[in-house]
Order: sequence, then structure tokens, then C-alpha cells
Amino acid sequence: PRNCVIYCNRGVIRLRQGDKVGAIEDFAYAIQVNPNCSNAYFQRGLAHLRLGNHTSAIEDFTAMLRLNEQDAVAYFHRGLARSDMRDRLGAIRDLKEAAWLFSSQGDKAKHQHAIEAINKLRRRFVQSETPELHLFEKPRSIIFQFDQALLAKLFARLILTVHAVAECVVAV
Repeated sequence: PRNCVIYCNRGVIRLRQGDKVGAIEDFAYAIQVNPNCSNAYFQRGLAHLRLGNHTSAIEDFTAMLRLNEQDAVAYFHRGLARSDMRDRLGAIRDLKEAAWLFSSQGDKAKHQHAIEAINKLRRRFVQSETPELHLFEKPRSIIFQFDQALLAKLFARLILTVHAVAECVVAV
């Protein structure tokens, strides 16, 4: 039969039974039958995640977003997959988008779940030794104070330069 729902349902059953590869085959066939079947992309993405195929999972969740750019679930799961691939900034970006969409859709529980995922990821950032992540975590006030200190040094140099020029003009 050429019905994507039947293959999606069989894929879900296979996935629950632990047959991830068979499930992926069913979801792939469902997508072949109906390329606009968002649920088939979602389920196949979950199967890929469970197999550790994060790149394939991200591709499936991205395909869902091409079908519906307001799909908070797709952003959420793509964020999780990116996190597993250590694309931390991409993960936070997706999880923030998911949280915003869940909130705007009135789904408080899923919004809170997305916020918790973001906070968990940020805690891992703070523990990380990757410099870019420490920069990401710095509060704006510290960055602002640093900019003020740099500005003060530049201003002091400018004043010294002006005084030096003024002395040259007076001497002439």
C-alpha cells in the first residue's frame, strides 16, 4: 500500500520494539510516498537520535522546519541533536526558538521544558574550558565595564596626544 500513515504507524511500532533500522526504513518510505509528511520526518529524526546519527536527525528536523517554520517541537529536538554534536551555540539558538514558540502557543509545560534544557546546556558551558563559551556566559555588565576601561585608556591617550600637539604649536 502507498499510504504514508500506515508506514509511519508501522515505523513507530518498530521503534518501540527497538528495531530502529526497520523504523527508519518505514519512515523513509512514508516520506517517499508523501514528502510533506511532517510526522515521518519527526519519527525518523527520533530514530536517528536513538542510533546516534545526529547529522541525519538534524536533517530530518530541518526538513520539518521547511514544512512549518513555526514547529516548536522540531526546533527543540534539533537543539538536542546539536547539543549532542557539541554545537552548543546552535543548540541554544534552537532551544530558545522552541521556548519562544511554545510560550507563544500557550504550552507552558513544554516552554518550561525548553527553558530547563537551555539552563542545563548553559551550566555545561560554564564548566567547559572552551573560551568562546565563557565569553557567551559573561554578563553584559562585565563586558560593559571592560569596554569602559578600554574607552578610558583610549581617552587618556587622546588627551596626551592633544597635549603633545598643543605644546608643539606653542613652541612654534
